[in-house]
Amino acid sequence: MNTHMNTTHFLSDPSSLVTAGETSSTSSTAAVQTQQGLVAPAPGHANSPLITVQTVVDLLKPAVFLSWPRGTKGYRKRWGQISQAHMTPKYLSKLASGNVGVVFGDKSVDGDGAVLAGIDLDRPDFVAAFLEANPLLRETWMSRGRPDRLLVIVRIKGPCPPSRFLYHSTEKVVGDDGKEHCVQLGEWRLNGCQSIIPPSVHPDTGRAYEVMSRKQAMVIGFIEIVWPAMVGNPPTLSGTSDTLSVPIETQSNTVTHNTLLSNTELLKSVIEKRSEKALSKSVNPGSSALDYEALVLAYVVTARGHSNKALLDMARHVKRLQLGGTVVNARAVFDAWWAKSQGNVDPQYTVDEFFMKFRNALDKCRGGDLLERAWEDSVGLMAPGAEVLMDARLQHLAAFCYVLDRANGQEGFFLGCRQLAQLFELDSEYISHVAAWNRLRVLQDCRVIRLVTQGAVSAGDTGSGQANHYAYIGVRQG
Repeated sequence: MNTHMNTTHFLSDPSSLVTAGETSSTSSTAAVQTQQGLVAPAPGHANSPLITVQTVVDLLKPAVFLSWPRGTKGYRKRWGQISQAHMTPKYLSKLASGNVGVVFGDKSVDGDGAVLAGIDLDRPDFVAAFLEANPLLRETWMSRGRPDRLLVIVRIKGPCPPSRFLYHSTEKVVGDDGKEHCVQLGEWRLNGCQSIIPPSVHPDTGRAYEVMSRKQAMVIGFIEIVWPAMVGNPPTLSGTSDTLSVPIETQSNTVTHNTLLSNTELLKSVIEKRSEKALSKSVNPGSSALDYEALVLAYVVTARGHSNKALLDMARHVKRLQLGGTVVNARAVFDAWWAKSQGNVDPQYTVDEFFMKFRNALDKCRGGDLLERAWEDSVGLMAPGAEVLMDARLQHLAAFCYVLDRANGQEGFFLGCRQLAQLFELDSEYISHVAAWNRLRVLQDCRVIRLVTQGAVSAGDTGSGQANHYAYIGVRQG
């Protein structure tokens, strides 16, 4: 069923997408539709030499690449067995003879655990709306097979939702079955998905795919992606144990609104929701006994390098159950996890060492509250404006503040100095609450965050006062 509409608006300035010396095939494929008709290709874009397979591999690796017959998008053959281990020079050299596909999700994970993800935009108005809502993503890889479409490739650090088709919030079309269906806008691509990329040849146009932004896939957190209002079913972290926000559902077009809660209120709400979910998934109906195999399914390690995060997340899950009054046998949890994960963990560590990691994490964690989760998910992220900071610890703090701000709908966040000092302990750095305050002050002086409301110091400085209210104001440099 064809759900694409014949719209004429794409981008008012197509050249803004293309860097100098960018690659393309012919001037006709580089032309962009606007309300006035066809716009001439950007200088340095049309008639440039095609990008080479080696350049594509260098920009998007580590990833799994697929070889397809020239002029096709692939066919139903099994490629699930292909992994990064197969990406040998001999294998990659064969890609130049046909079309090239790049695989998204866990198969294309990097050494830091960030997975490759694709955002396929299939309508010109959706392309324009998405780029307007996400100006920073102009600095990541973008390519297209048709002038009115766009593929945006990023790397997602931390939790992310599964693949899904994206549909318009209001527009519908009558399908071959005689029923109304929502118009498809594109697709969020992760596990089980691949996309055809340059220098492949498009099967319908017979022309080469174009690179619109010759950049490496930008590493971001999923919550940094802003979905335009026209998307009726945007991917969301809600419904997973990794969600950072507390969405309040409304009945109009499935739009969610995030309320700004105090840390105490938010922590209570998050723990209650996660405990209810954990119980519903791991307790058999009509029985008080835990199903340990079901409990560990979300934390099974499927690729080398993910065991530490899996154990920490599983420990938080168990802690939430315990906070809810459920008796959990930690050894039984670990045994169920080990039975499913042992083939994919680092063999230099013994089973006893992994068990001690789990027990230590269980002893130290507080149930995976919002602050701990945001602190972990902000590792390795470069938040807008944090480029001015020279110390990695302050860059991490800036990313943490950015994640909190986005989790609260960009309405700011509450953060106390003692809370922050405890978070630095997770990185084995022990600082006083005064030192934590000084670090927040540096972020203010560098115009990364702004103090909205001054909190109140408790009597006798006992730590029972009110936290400061901050807003994130950093802007990406350059």
